[in-house]
Formats: sequence, C-alpha cells, structure tokens
Amino acid sequence: MDKDPKQKKNEPIGDKEISHTETHRADRNKEAEAKEHKVEGHKARMDREDEKKDRIEERKDDRSKWIAGAVAAVLLVGLFTMTPLRQAAADFLAQFRAQRIEIVEVNPQQMQHLAQNIQTQVGEIDLQQFGKVDVREKPVQNQLPLAEARKQIPFPVKTPAFVPELFRLNEPVTIHQGGHVAFTLDVNQVNALLQQLGAQTLLPENLQNKTFEIAVPKGIRMQYIHADEEQQFNISQFNSPEINVPGGVDEIAVRNALLDLPVLPEELRSQLAAIDDWKNTAIVPYVEGQMDRLEINGQEALYGLSPRGMGHLMWMDNGVIMQMHGNLDKETLIQIAQSLR
Repeated sequence: MDKDPKQKKNEPIGDKEISHTETHRADRNKEAEAKEHKVEGHKARMDREDEKKDRIEERKDDRSKWIAGAVAAVLLVGLFTMTPLRQAAADFLAQFRAQRIEIVEVNPQQMQHLAQNIQTQVGEIDLQQFGKVDVREKPVQNQLPLAEARKQIPFPVKTPAFVPELFRLNEPVTIHQGGHVAFTLDVNQVNALLQQLGAQTLLPENLQNKTFEIAVPKGIRMQYIHADEEQQFNISQFNSPEINVPGGVDEIAVRNALLDLPVLPEELRSQLAAIDDWKNTAIVPYVEGQMDRLEINGQEALYGLSPRGMGHLMWMDNGVIMQMHGNLDKETLIQIAQSLR
C-alpha cells in the first residue's frame, strides 16, 4: 500500500518541529539558568550590602552605646566622685578628671529589682524635672589623616605595633571634637525623689540652682580593615570626662546622701563605699559571666562579647580611656591592645 503523500510531506516537517521544540526548550532552560544565576548574584550582592550595612549600623550602635555609656559613666562619676575644692572661695571651680577606673561588680537581678522598686515608688523619672540641661557646645566629628589628627588631640595617640596580617589602617581617621554640657540642679526636686525612695540623708540645700559643667572629651577613632573587607577592628582613645563643680559644694555630703539610699543593693553600696581614691576614680560596672576581667599592660581591663559577635575591650591608660572592638577573637584583640605604643 502506498504511503500517504501528505504523510511523506509532513515527516520532515515533524522532525524540524521536534528539533525546534528541543531548541526552544534548551533556550528556555538557559534563560531560566541565567535568571537563576542573576537572582543568586543579586541575592549575594544584597547579602554583602546587608552585611556592610549591618557593620555600619553596628559601628553606629557601638558609637551610640559608647555615648550612652559615657553619659552613664559621667553621671556615676558625678554622683560618686568629686574632687575637693582647690580654694575655699565660692567662685572657684573644682575639676574632676578620672585617672583610674574601679571595676564594680553588679548583679543584673539586683539592678532589675532596683529599677522595679524605683518604678513602683516614684514612677517614670524625667531628668528635666531635676534641673535644667544646657548643651552649650555639641560634639562634632571630623575626618582627617592620622598625621593631622595627632596634632588636634591633647594627648599622645597610640597605634598598634602588632597588626594582624592583611589588615591596614583605613584613613582618614575620625576625630571627636568634644562638647560642653551644663546642668543646673533643682535640689528640692532631687530631695523629694530621695525621700520617695526612703532616704534619710538628703542633699545640702546650698546646692539649689548650682550649675555643674560637664566637658565631653576629645578623642580619636581609628579603623583597621582586612583585605576582604569583612573583618575589622576599631581603636578609640578619649580623654576622661571632666566635671566642673561649683565652689562651696560639699562633695562628701553628696556622696553620703547617695550611698545612704535604702534602695541601693547592699553589695553595691559596700563596694562603692570601699573605694579609697574615689575623688579620682571612674566607676565601671562589671557583670560576672558576661564580662572578663583582665590586664592590658598592667592596667585593669574589661572584655565582653556582644550578641553580634563583636569583642569589646576597655581600660584606662594614664587618664586616657582606651576602647577596642572588632570581629576578631579575644586573644587577637588583646595582643593588638598590648602592642599599643
């Protein structure tokens, strides 16, 4: 039986259709793969950008935390450490500048209980109700080469003799020009708060409308980055905060009033009261199990690890607050810190 001529005519066309279909399918597969690679590449770029943003935000967070920590330290220092007056005249100022740190162990549960007690007894505390805050000079930041930056810092800037392989200084460095804040005390409001907390010892009445001046310190921050731009560490150096106390202020009376607060945990009270050189000492809280106490070139230091895996070191060197943080292991950070010259 003869084959249908139409079938003969369509057979080669069918082969071409099959070939065309396979080619089209292959093209679609290639397009899909290309899109997949493009998506993966885009995702990888986004991941890298997110990581960089995280590092930037972390540096901002670290800076914000440092500022908050510095303010807290200034308040603690202002409350517990005020130098004697240089002269008896009321118009002379006493200056405080910490020369050493004292690490005071705090219990998180006790501090939480303290906060709850204050919340229960007096509610929310607004600093403005206890006086007037006047920011007379806002802290500013500048970017300069290290050689130029050294000229603007009022203390010798130290750099590490040991820098891990493939790390380099990222210039320019950051200069913090410092600032100036004044706080005029409303002693009646403060004493009312102390009484609400059950205090028997109050602040002297002659503190009313006295102005305490706080000099936010000058400092420098240097960043070292790895060739892969993933690892980095920062070294910060700042003068200790300076508090100018009005003449005629009885610093011991202020200290006693605060140490006698009934809500203060007894262990913390004992540690604070036992500080001999409290006039020249900055108080730094330490939480056992969350921080490590160690020494950097003979100076007591604290090391901690943030939830993001950033190691932090803090110590004081001849009145200069030294800080380091980075995504390096503890031993490497300590080695870098000990090599600062």
